[in-house]
Amino acid sequence: MSHDFPLDALAYATLLREALDQIGRWTWPVQGLSMYPTLLPGSVIDVVPLKSPPKPGDIVIFVQDGRILSHRIVDYKQHGWITLGDANRFPDPPIKFDNIIGHVSTARLGPYIIWHDNMPKTRWVLRYHILRILQGLRVGFFSFFIRFPLN
Repeated sequence: MSHDFPLDALAYATLLREALDQIGRWTWPVQGLSMYPTLLPGSVIDVVPLKSPPKPGDIVIFVQDGRILSHRIVDYKQHGWITLGDANRFPDPPIKFDNIIGHVSTARLGPYIIWHDNMPKTRWVLRYHILRILQGLRVGFFSFFIRFPLN
C-alpha cells in the first residue's frame, strides 16, 4: 500500500509522526495490493504511535523513496529494518527508525475487523525467510550450469 506526496516525504512523515503523537490514533485508507490478503483495498487501517522499536511481524507506516508505505517488518539488520509487503516477492530496502511514522493496530473493512495487531504474525516472517532461501537456491542452481554447461 502506498501514497505519493509532492512534499518532501521525510518532512511530511515528521509532521505525521508529531500529529500522531498528539492525537494518539488516526485512520488511513488502504490503497494498492502489496499487503494483500492482510490489508484489502477499500479497508481502513488504524495507525498508532510506536511505543518501542518494531518487531518482526508488525505492520508499520514508513517513508521510502518519496512515498508513504505500509508493509510488514520481517527482519532487522545493522543498517535498518527490513520490510516486505505480504503480496510481494522481494523485500524493500532497509529503513531507519526515523522513517517509521507509526504502527498499524487494526484494519477494518466496513463493520468488520479484518486484522488486529494481536493476530499471529509468524507466518509472514517465515514466508520471507523461505523466499530468501529459495532465491539463494535458484541462483546456486543456475550458477552450476553456468560453470558446467551442458554441451
